[in-house]
Amino acid sequence: MKVKYLFITVLSFNCLLFSQLPCPLISGTIPTPKRNCFNVSDETLYTIKSENHKVVCISEGMVSSILSHSDNTKTLIIRNNDDLYVYSNLDVILFKSKDKIEKNQLIGYATQDKDEEKYILQFQFWKKAESSKVDLNCSKSY
Repeated sequence: MKVKYLFITVLSFNCLLFSQLPCPLISGTIPTPKRNCFNVSDETLYTIKSENHKVVCISEGMVSSILSHSDNTKTLIIRNNDDLYVYSNLDVILFKSKDKIEKNQLIGYATQDKDEEKYILQFQFWKKAESSKVDLNCSKSY
C-alpha cells in the first residue's frame, strides 16, 4: 500500500514539474489578457512581451509553414508529430519550410511594439486540430 502512495506522489510531482512549457521569448512576461467587447478572450493564445527580441523554439520539430502578413509580420508553424507550435508576430525567421529545429534553438526575432518599446510575440499550441491551453514558464504580470 505504501508503494502505491509513493508512486502516486512521484507521478503527481512529475506532472507539476513538467507541465509547463518554457517561454519562447527570453525574459518574457505575459500581461493580463484584455477581453473583447463580448467579454471573451482566447485563453489558448498568449501574447508575450520582452525587452529581448530573440525567440527560441520550445520543442523540437519541423517547420510546417511560414506565413507572411500584410503588416510585414510573419508566422512560423512548427510540427512535432501531431502537435503544432505557432509563433506569430515575428519580424525575422531564420528557417525555411521543412527545416528541422531543435529545442531551445533560436528561430527568429520578435516584432517591436513602438508604443511600449518592447518586443511582442504571440504563441499558440495546437494538439492535433484543436488549440489547447498550456502553461508557459514566463513571468506573469497581474
